[in-house]
Amino acid sequence: MHRRNSLGSAEYREMQSGDDFEAHIHPDDAGQVRKALTASIFESIDSFEVTYRLKDKAGKWFWVLGKGTVSERDPVTGRPTLISGQIKTLMN
Repeated sequence: MHRRNSLGSAEYREMQSGDDFEAHIHPDDAGQVRKALTASIFESIDSFEVTYRLKDKAGKWFWVLGKGTVSERDPVTGRPTLISGQIKTLMN
């Protein structure tokens, strides 16, 4: 996973793995986020949408809507080679 910060309200650095990103997801929401991503990777589902909480710089949780689309798959394995997405902050 390669992610750059576009959320001004959260403190992120460039991340190279899902573990880095998952550390910022609320523990009660991590399972549903993991399930949505896993379905895209292993079950050939081409898009996902999930609402979950992220931690801001002050350590407070805020709600976001994450959407993603598998843009490219390996022709042999069927596994994604490119997933594009966005995260939108939701009002509390």
